Amino acid sequence: MLDSLVFDRVQILCTNCLRNLAYFRAGRAGSFGAPAPLYKTEFLMAANSNFLDMGVLEWRKLFKDKDGRQYWKNAISDVSGFQAGLLARLNCTQVDYNLYVQDVAKYCDRAVAHLDKDKAFVVPILNWAIESTKFYLTKLYEQEKPTDLPQLLTELEAFETAWLKEASQYY
Repeated sequence: MLDSLVFDRVQILCTNCLRNLAYFRAGRAGSFGAPAPLYKTEFLMAANSNFLDMGVLEWRKLFKDKDGRQYWKNAISDVSGFQAGLLARLNCTQVDYNLYVQDVAKYCDRAVAHLDKDKAFVVPILNWAIESTKFYLTKLYEQEKPTDLPQLLTELEAFETAWLKEASQYY
């Protein structure tokens, strides 16, 4: 049984990650591949960048920081089942996933936590961050609160839609 504090913190991190990435996407016309961002002011440009940075930082806590209590291997009891399910959800190999984790960590390290000497930063493709976070939250509920799972899945989609809609009003 998972400590309730860890459960709560994982839930908070997952939600923060998904909300920030939704707000970031809203500034990109709802997708990551939008030809041009929608923001027209310095404030919105800074806010949009901050949403990206916070989203990937929260994701890193969940999927990269192995010493953290919220790291998925430290919070999920069925590690091999989770890993297999995650790879299936992302439709990738373990090698692809490991490279993705390193790409996100590199962005966090060089662009968010430190401003290294890189002249440009490669923003990782965020679809996997969103899908893996949703998967983690779902598995957490399946393991800890299975009776609340249907409500979680319904609310998660509704929240994501609401976050996109809300942020789109400001861009």
